[in-house]
Amino acid sequence: MTTKLLKGMCYSAFPSGYNPSTANNTCIFFGSDIATKNLKPLWGKSFTPTDGPDKDKIFMGRDDVLTMANMGVNLIRLYDWDPRNDHKNFLDYCHSKNIKVLVPVSNYNLGAFGTPPNMDESIKGLLESFTLPITEAKWDKKYDKLKENTLIREYHPAIAGIIIGSELDLPSQMPKGYLAKYTKRWVEIEDEYFPKRWIPEEHRTWLKVPIGHPVSFAKHNGDFPCFEFWDDLLNELKGIETSDLHKRLMLCPQSYNEASYLFENAEGKGKGWVDIAYEKYNLPILFTEIGCSRLERGDYNNVIAAQLERSYDYQKENPQKLLGTCFFQFCDKVWMEGTTEGSFGVFTNTKDVDNLIRYGAKDFIHTDGNDCTKQSLKVQVLFANPVYNTIKLIYKL
Repeated sequence: MTTKLLKGMCYSAFPSGYNPSTANNTCIFFGSDIATKNLKPLWGKSFTPTDGPDKDKIFMGRDDVLTMANMGVNLIRLYDWDPRNDHKNFLDYCHSKNIKVLVPVSNYNLGAFGTPPNMDESIKGLLESFTLPITEAKWDKKYDKLKENTLIREYHPAIAGIIIGSELDLPSQMPKGYLAKYTKRWVEIEDEYFPKRWIPEEHRTWLKVPIGHPVSFAKHNGDFPCFEFWDDLLNELKGIETSDLHKRLMLCPQSYNEASYLFENAEGKGKGWVDIAYEKYNLPILFTEIGCSRLERGDYNNVIAAQLERSYDYQKENPQKLLGTCFFQFCDKVWMEGTTEGSFGVFTNTKDVDNLIRYGAKDFIHTDGNDCTKQSLKVQVLFANPVYNTIKLIYKL
């Protein structure tokens, strides 16, 4: 686990026209996958379609990754990831800007609100998309332990951790116990997938990538938020030594509570929730969401400043307990515009458009029966909300 404070940003900056309920009826938004190569006009420096009316044209990107880097962000948390898409461009670009990425196992893979896909196929596909091949030449001169023509893999260097599911403590149709079962199978396949006998332990990156399960800050029937969910899940996972899972687990709460509850006095106990959670589970904590809606409270900027400043101070004193925070979120949800849920963003999409990019069918790796010949993307200009300067000031410390 890193001792450097992770200053994170939740990133799902889709433009107008996106809606999660209809995303799979399109090619460009299919899977709600923001990190795909085809959405590089949003997150990247430049983009050139390979097909369609704008084939071979060079478009300047909005460069959200650079914007986040300039704010002091060193971690991006994603929500959805289709392993069939090309994500290497995104991971490479984040790595070049010294930004790590929390790569997700989407709720879809866990059967939330539906039938789970084949578990082994799901895991192998995701592992393939999270990793890079290492050629024999890179290793045989130094360690002389690889067999001839052996091809092995390791996690992309931009990956800071794997988060499995999101808020699956809330009502869903996920089969009972499936989250633990999926995680167990993940490390089993990981253990088979990476030929550890050929690589010295200090170079086995898969033994170092933390694994967490983002959970809502709900009490359910417990005395403290998250505890009932973790009691059940960790009872199944904490003793598993396969692929060193027991050393890699982290707690990933998603909280909008004030700093005083998190760090000073939770439920009148005279201790902050973070201290209480660490004492109970002895696992590091990474807030995969934290923030305050601009419509929920007039003092939202003060609430956010206290959350992040107190997290920063606490982590410096207790690096083994708190890894960092992910601010929720980079951009307001366009499909919930004007609502409390849609007003957490550092930025808001304006009606001004920098570029309109038209794609062709060959720009997409998979089609799923959709007509991919008429796909286009509006790259909207972003408006910085008042919280922008607050977060930048704290994250640049």
